[in-house]
Amino acid sequence: MLHFILNYDSLFECIDYLKAMGFNDNSFIVGPLYRPKNMNLLNLPQRMLDRVLQTLRNRIADKPTGYLKNSYENLLSYYTDTPWQKDIQDFFKETETRDQRRGTDCQKIFPKLFQELHVNTLE
Repeated sequence: MLHFILNYDSLFECIDYLKAMGFNDNSFIVGPLYRPKNMNLLNLPQRMLDRVLQTLRNRIADKPTGYLKNSYENLLSYYTDTPWQKDIQDFFKETETRDQRRGTDCQKIFPKLFQELHVNTLE
């Protein structure tokens, strides 16, 4: 599984759902999406990124095992140790370009994300 802007929060819900269906911790290998850069989770406003970091810390504290534990630790390390120049405007621009090409509206598909982005980028 790849962790990026569009599933910044729902990835954790997906893992919980699958675990409730009986999948064990070794069923999950999660890593950050590196490219395209505009989709990298590190572009999120700091307040949103801090929430993701806290979620990762909380999940590590719950003592997962195997690949899931390794995945959470690696994500936390990547998000805290990687130098990054945030550019959420590039995300908005590229998303709009894709929406026009596909005839979609990403804001309707991911309403929670865009609501939070608009609130956090206006502050």
